Amino acid sequence: NARLRGKVPPPKAIQETHCSEVSEAEHYAEMYRYRFREYRFQETKGPQEAYVQLSELCHKWIQPKSKSAAWIADLLIIEQFLEILPHDVQTWVRRNRPDTGSKAVSLAEYFLAIKEHAQCSKLVRPPGCPVREKCRAGKAGSGIMTSRTTNALS
Repeated sequence: NARLRGKVPPPKAIQETHCSEVSEAEHYAEMYRYRFREYRFQETKGPQEAYVQLSELCHKWIQPKSKSAAWIADLLIIEQFLEILPHDVQTWVRRNRPDTGSKAVSLAEYFLAIKEHAQCSKLVRPPGCPVREKCRAGKAGSGIMTSRTTNALS
C-alpha cells in the first residue's frame, strides 16, 4: 500500500508548522496518526492484511514500547476530543499541535472565544504561542487579549 510506505504525502495541514518548529519525530508521529485514522479496508487484500497494516501504523504512531500506559491513554483521549470538536475548531487546534489535554482544551476555548467576540479589535499574539495569555482588563471578562486591552495593561 503506497500510503503505508510513505509514497502518498499527508495533507497540507499536517505539513504546516505554526508558531514553532516541529521536530521530525513529531512530524512522523502525526503522519502515522493520519494514516492510521484514514486507513480503509478497501485498500487491502483481506482482514488479515488490514489488521497487520493497522497494527504497524499504530505502533509507528504511538511507539508503545517507549511510552507509559498513562501517556498512551492521554494521547487517545486528546485524539477523540479533537474528533468531536466542530470542524473549524478541530482544524485550528490540530495546527497548533497540543501535546497535553489541557493545552487542547485551552486552544479550543480560545478559538471559540475568538469566534464569539469577532467584533473585538485585532488580536495580539503574545510570546509563548500557541496558547494565548488571558487579559485581566478584557471586554466583559472575555479573557481575550486585544491591542486595546494590552494598552490598558501597560
